[in-house]
Amino acid sequence: MEDLQLSNMSASEIELMEGFLNKSFSNLQPKASFQASLKDRLTASNVFSRRNRLGASWVLGLSVALAGFTFYGICYLIYKSYVSKS
Repeated sequence: MEDLQLSNMSASEIELMEGFLNKSFSNLQPKASFQASLKDRLTASNVFSRRNRLGASWVLGLSVALAGFTFYGICYLIYKSYVSKS
């Protein structure tokens, strides 16, 4: 939209063109056979399983790091309280 506003067209001309394009392309939809084949190809590909495994790996890694930091913090507090009593 910014590119069109920088051109020589007025705002009303831009709105008319947007309305025309919206009316022209609103009835277009991909064919059902194309949608079905695309769905089959996507489900057969390993992209989604790889993405899920990568996300699970990140969650597991961050969970282990958080548990380690928590364990270290608790041990540090116990050590400080033990040392201050001595």
